[in-house]
Amino acid sequence: MHVLGHIDDKSMYLKLKKKEGINMAKYVGYHRTSTEEQHLDRGINEIKKHCADNGIKLHKDKVYTDQNTGKSFDRPAYQLLKNEV
Repeated sequence: MHVLGHIDDKSMYLKLKKKEGINMAKYVGYHRTSTEEQHLDRGINEIKKHCADNGIKLHKDKVYTDQNTGKSFDRPAYQLLKNEV
């Protein structure tokens, strides 16, 4: 996976290349907050706006989200997006 850009320290875009020898780029939106008290809406909206402003189509038109600590990559949505792409 290659990080394409950051909105802030917890939101990112990933550009994934799949199938060796074939240029099939997929853009995946992912946003994480550490606690449920922190709202996901702002980061999701910023990711969607950035994509719309730059002609980027997200994989499955969605932003994957988790509300877990950043100390571990054992997060449900993060693991799901890795398996889907």
